[in-house]
Amino acid sequence: MTGQISDGFRYQDRDFDIAGISDDKSWFRPAQLGLEPVAPCTACWRGFYARFAISDSHLVLDQLHIYLAGKDYAPKKGPSIKGVKPKGQGEGRDWFNNHYLDLGYPLKYTGKLLLGVDFIPALYVHMGTQLSWKYEEVHELVFKEGVLVEAYDRSEQMVALRQENIRREAENDDAGQVFCWPDFTDPL
Repeated sequence: MTGQISDGFRYQDRDFDIAGISDDKSWFRPAQLGLEPVAPCTACWRGFYARFAISDSHLVLDQLHIYLAGKDYAPKKGPSIKGVKPKGQGEGRDWFNNHYLDLGYPLKYTGKLLLGVDFIPALYVHMGTQLSWKYEEVHELVFKEGVLVEAYDRSEQMVALRQENIRREAENDDAGQVFCWPDFTDPL
């Protein structure tokens, strides 16, 4: 599978990749907004990518870039979301035909997110999305009903996890694609 476009997260005035979701079943899906995306390219089989943020301690969908199609895969303009109309396809290599910006759409997610920045290129695997231990800096955010209740810098714990995974891969010729949510209470 081609490497996939990561969702983003604006946190502490910086842009991060979402590198882990503890409860994928209750995480955001475009169907919650009545949208049915289709894949515009092999780098985005889901048909969309999003950027999330925190506004007044609440989790919000900040941006949504999505490909919508009608019959015969013809591009289709999406509806307004919370009064925000989508911008159309841009110039050049813009694979998405509906760009929702500055949405501020509140989400009621309960669970944890891992945010990563400064990806280590030597650890890139050309499959799916990249794992949290492959980032230099990692933060864990804990939400309850969409409210941020805890935040931790997990960068130091990721160093130990990264070393263990690299060792395991070298010994087992394992690509390291199986991801378990790290137990930050137990040292490796």
